[in-house]
Amino acid sequence: MLQPPSESSEQPSRSSVSNLLGQTLGGRYKIISHLGGGGYGQTYLAEDIHLPKHPRCVVKQLRPQATNKLNLQIASRLFNTEAEVLYKLGSHPQIPRLFAHFEDREEFYLVQEFIEGIDLKHELVIGQHMREQRVVNLMKEILQILEFVHAQSVIHRDINPRNLIRRKTDKKLVLIDFGSVKKITTKVIGGDKAVNTVAIGTAGYMPLEQINGNPHFCSDIYAVGIVAVQALTGLDPSRNQLPINPQNAEVEWQDLAVVGPELAKIINRAIKANHTDRYQTAGEVLKDIHKWQLAHQPNEASLTSSIEVKRPPRIPSRHSNKDSINNNAYYSIDVLPRSHGDRLLKWWPILGILFVAGIALLLKSIDLNNSQPNLANVPATPSIATQRKPSLIPPLAAPIPTRKLSDQEANRVARLIKTGDRLIESGKYREAIEAYNDALAIKDAYEEAAWGKCYAFISLQQYQEAIAACNRSLQINSKYDRAWWGKGYALDALKRYDEALAHYEKAIEIKPDFAEALLNQGATLTVLGRYEEALAAYDKALQQKPTLAEAWNNRGVVLEHLGQQEKAIASFNEAIRLNPDYQLAIQNRQRSQK
Repeated sequence: MLQPPSESSEQPSRSSVSNLLGQTLGGRYKIISHLGGGGYGQTYLAEDIHLPKHPRCVVKQLRPQATNKLNLQIASRLFNTEAEVLYKLGSHPQIPRLFAHFEDREEFYLVQEFIEGIDLKHELVIGQHMREQRVVNLMKEILQILEFVHAQSVIHRDINPRNLIRRKTDKKLVLIDFGSVKKITTKVIGGDKAVNTVAIGTAGYMPLEQINGNPHFCSDIYAVGIVAVQALTGLDPSRNQLPINPQNAEVEWQDLAVVGPELAKIINRAIKANHTDRYQTAGEVLKDIHKWQLAHQPNEASLTSSIEVKRPPRIPSRHSNKDSINNNAYYSIDVLPRSHGDRLLKWWPILGILFVAGIALLLKSIDLNNSQPNLANVPATPSIATQRKPSLIPPLAAPIPTRKLSDQEANRVARLIKTGDRLIESGKYREAIEAYNDALAIKDAYEEAAWGKCYAFISLQQYQEAIAACNRSLQINSKYDRAWWGKGYALDALKRYDEALAHYEKAIEIKPDFAEALLNQGATLTVLGRYEEALAAYDKALQQKPTLAEAWNNRGVVLEHLGQQEKAIASFNEAIRLNPDYQLAIQNRQRSQK
């Protein structure tokens, strides 16, 4: 990033942040607060005192890096030209409109639309992995804006999460802070010769040619690809967390994410180190994304689907008792089983999210119920007997013989299981399976290692292998509730719903306070349209764990199906109260109001 230039005493006096606060610029824009700034100038929040109710706007104070007379003349010419470009760009609904531009005491000011919302940085939480469909939707929305921007012969130059605002009113992304604005302040250094010597952008999101001051349209595409990598890996490029191959300068990220080969291929082409190897237009990327969406449509459902289609790509440490809530889901029902303790290692992994198709909702328009419920004022629905007998659980094979381990062997098994856990945390599922296999080679009768394999296979979407691994775990310990739970999930993913329910019920029988298994059970019942039974399962889960926000969210969806709209909104409100950033519940509540 460029730093502010040093200024000699011969230079004109410059307005400081403090002495602009409270001032009225251009006779109408009253500065009310400072939003930020850097080497290019400062940004302020202002009120337009010429309009009724004094609507807010953003004032950008642009400072040319050089201030001699000739360069100021060049800056003035560029400023007017670039303002025309920004005015044209503002005709797009996802780009802030330009309201005014003017010069004052050798400084230049742009007045733009104020976008109320939260930047994308808040959605891309470090350590949390976003699922494929949501990442694809994110890429698609950014690229559709860029397609318009590039059609105006403008390179943005600074695509990064801080410059993408999730607008409060409609939840759409808005692209802000165009590189063309920064170009006004930098192009005048040494005249036009400096065009290819000044890098504009944010470290970690800039490709090599942009760092060298020679950006292309595909430089913006590279940045979009890096944003996608950040979403999939949970790593921050601006903090140098993405590994770069020193031989070819390529970003090595796939082993750190749960991603299919088709999407990985699209992203890898977008972030090629050599710009000639990349997609050259946003339209080319959008075409491949469209193909991906068509191929994955059966498993990803529609935007109106009630059931979430997502599974978390990593697990937390077994030595932490902090619940890990991943709210990057795209659909409405959340199924997030969590970890539970055992004899050897205190905490166990978070299992994946239910992989199911959804049910479309047809909702009535109602007023928002602002009550915040709890189990005391929203009584639980009584348990209802199942409408059909679940498939019998197939008998397990004979128990695996056991033997006593030496202290050295026991320590090695514990280390191998910990290694497997760490590999799962970094998304290296096949390596994790190898570590668990090494543990089983020392002692075949080790249910924890077999369970780890089950989770890894689920993460790889190899559900038959997951079932086999969970069966092995159950051969060792037939009362191992996590293995019943994990096998139920794999059966659910294969749409063997009755068998899945039987396994969830077995897990709950072994561990009656297993709130997460009850959560999964409720989601499966929702898929089958057995809403009253699903509601009973969610209420039981909340009796065990009243702070389970996912259960409150799911409960609201089921109540909508049952026509209990006010209670549904109250349930969504409780999910949001427990987790104010819970986007699923927020979206559900907004939809329900309509």
